[in-house]
Amino acid sequence: MLAEMTDRRQSPFALQPGTLPPVLVERQSLINDFAYALDNGHGAMGRSTLVTGESGMGKSTMLTVFEEVATSRSWATVHLPGEDGLAERLAEAQIPSLLGDGAVEGVLITVDDIDRAPLRDLEQVAGTVAEAFAARIPLALAFTGPTDAMNALFAADAIPYLARSARVGLERLSDDSVR
Repeated sequence: MLAEMTDRRQSPFALQPGTLPPVLVERQSLINDFAYALDNGHGAMGRSTLVTGESGMGKSTMLTVFEEVATSRSWATVHLPGEDGLAERLAEAQIPSLLGDGAVEGVLITVDDIDRAPLRDLEQVAGTVAEAFAARIPLALAFTGPTDAMNALFAADAIPYLARSARVGLERLSDDSVR
């Protein structure tokens, strides 16, 4: 009986947050849109992207894929957890030095679970990103959060700049797509 239990194949969709499944189902158009935003320069829709969805929908996985897309285009990536101290960690990332040597095309900042960060940190991050975009610095931002929490946060109009981000809502995969 124990041998039978250990021989069972684990579902490719039962992964740890941020790990890549063997196949990304129903996500290619989202990946293409993000790649297009990186390729089309300043002002391209999607240079700031919010990925929403309920727990287990693949938000963290999409950030990992976005990081791979950016790396394949010679962009540096900075991944930050959404928690207290977010603004300080962003400052510590020294983004200007990443861009200064000319070895990269731009910098992608990813923030997972942005809803867990204090509002003051979100305001600072939004201000920093807005200034970088205004200065035409090659920067992109992708962040995640649960749908309900993000809707409530943006309804309060506390961080209007981030609220203008392209929104990608991940939903449950169709039964046919996972067979």
